[in-house]
Amino acid sequence: MEVPVTTLSAIKSMLFNSDKGVDLSSIVNDLSCGNKEDYLTAINVGLTYKGFKPTIDTTTRFDTGYCTLERYEFIGGSLILNQVRVARQYLHFNRDNNSFNEEWQNRSEETISIERWLDMSTDEDENRDLVVNQYGKKEEAI
Repeated sequence: MEVPVTTLSAIKSMLFNSDKGVDLSSIVNDLSCGNKEDYLTAINVGLTYKGFKPTIDTTTRFDTGYCTLERYEFIGGSLILNQVRVARQYLHFNRDNNSFNEEWQNRSEETISIERWLDMSTDEDENRDLVVNQYGKKEEAI
């Protein structure tokens, strides 16, 4: 769903109309790289300044890679930057014996978009099955 530009402009105006006279335009301009039509960045700055922070579902997420099951654990997030910081680990799938390693490996931290975070599955078993179905040995017909 896309929000019309006129609606975004109205929300931006509503957030920045105050008697306090705080000018956040330099912050908005910096974050939006000078794009005067970046209403979403302005709205996010205004919401953050006024103390509103959306709740981000912090449930551990799962994804698949080449012969791997990947686990992403939430560390923190930024509405203004549209990002979450996550700890990523993986389990390697051994094609020779059709099983996963015993322990999660190679913990690293990275930043991903909030959209990507929310699009990932929270179902570990479903993702395990995807890896097994894609990379596991198929039984040969006799």
